[in-house]
Amino acid sequence: MKIYLNGRILPEEEATVSATDHGFLYGAGFFETFRTFNGRAFLIDEHLKRLKSGCEQIRIRYGNTFLGTEPRMEPVLTELLKANDLPDAAFRYTVSAGPTPGGLPRQAYTAPTELLVPRPLSENDSQPVSLHVLTTRRNSSEFDPRPKSVNYLNSLAGHFELLDRKTAPGDEGIMLSPDGRLCEGVTSNLFLIRDGCVHTPRCTGRILPGVTRQFLLGLARSRRLPHIEGDYTLADMTPSDAVFLTNSVRGLIPVSAVFGAERERIWENDSSLDPHFNKLSRMYSMETLQRCGTPHG
Repeated sequence: MKIYLNGRILPEEEATVSATDHGFLYGAGFFETFRTFNGRAFLIDEHLKRLKSGCEQIRIRYGNTFLGTEPRMEPVLTELLKANDLPDAAFRYTVSAGPTPGGLPRQAYTAPTELLVPRPLSENDSQPVSLHVLTTRRNSSEFDPRPKSVNYLNSLAGHFELLDRKTAPGDEGIMLSPDGRLCEGVTSNLFLIRDGCVHTPRCTGRILPGVTRQFLLGLARSRRLPHIEGDYTLADMTPSDAVFLTNSVRGLIPVSAVFGAERERIWENDSSLDPHFNKLSRMYSMETLQRCGTPHG
């Protein structure tokens, strides 16, 4: 796979990052994952704004990045798609603090490391999945709203718990707060539909304000669809007509079953058949078409 690192496109096996990079040493960095439709990045400006906000929180000079604006990012995405012979791809853009001799810094990070890595899209990303309640709790971030940090230990713990259950590929784990409230998936945000109203856990320092989540709520507001951001527990899932997840690569992901921490089935329904879910899914698809249009060339 060809990737972008600090101004160069090169084979990934040739890409190296400094041993003194504070992203490696201290977890000082942030990333965004997004995808292209017809060769164009969807909601890229929203992703970059969130990344910039994270960098500013720990004094990484975001203005010193090269790919940090949409006009600069787009041609590099096109070049990477071509270099890897991919019509579309998922991309991870990482900005870390960069090489910094010595211990903790006494001033801002002025030479950030930039890494942009594509990966092929899965053909099964829109299929219904099962959701598994994890015993790993979602921790509280140092910042509110929660940034998308390269410090990913909490999510990795949830991910490996999910793997240990030998779940089906594509299934997701749901993480609760220490007091038992619904938070989010390992790599997704959670939504419930009940009586035509869309419900989602409100953003706190434990919940990432996902770009797709925010975009979907904006669509609901603009179309005057009933929606609530609130506090929910597992008991609120039982009367739900549909359950679905969102993330920036897979979009809207219908859930067909929810299993508890003891692997007991606590909810079951094919959310892909729910009319309200399908309405939201069509709205999302129309927006991708309107914003990303037809393929380049």
